Amino acid sequence: MRVFPGRLSVSKTFGDIEAKRPRYGGNPNVIVCDPDIKSFKIQDNFDFIMIGCDGIFERLNNRDCVDMVWDRITEQINLSNKMGVGEGSHKGGKRDESKKR
Repeated sequence: MRVFPGRLSVSKTFGDIEAKRPRYGGNPNVIVCDPDIKSFKIQDNFDFIMIGCDGIFERLNNRDCVDMVWDRITEQINLSNKMGVGEGSHKGGKRDESKKR
């Protein structure tokens, strides 16, 4: 996605003078670099933490994100097993199938 005013994509627009300066047709309030920050304590029952940008969360819901991460974890475990690393060396890595998809 391109940002107007300016020519650069969202992640690059922080430094795009045409997007920021009114004399170049820009608006200093179009793109701001004030991040949303959430803090929390990591718990023993957390399987993973996902960090993503709006480009991911505009297209995928939370369930889709979780499923994609678990699919990737499963792929990596299966690849490790094929290479002879074995399941015993993996810490966790087991999906809780009791949770509804």
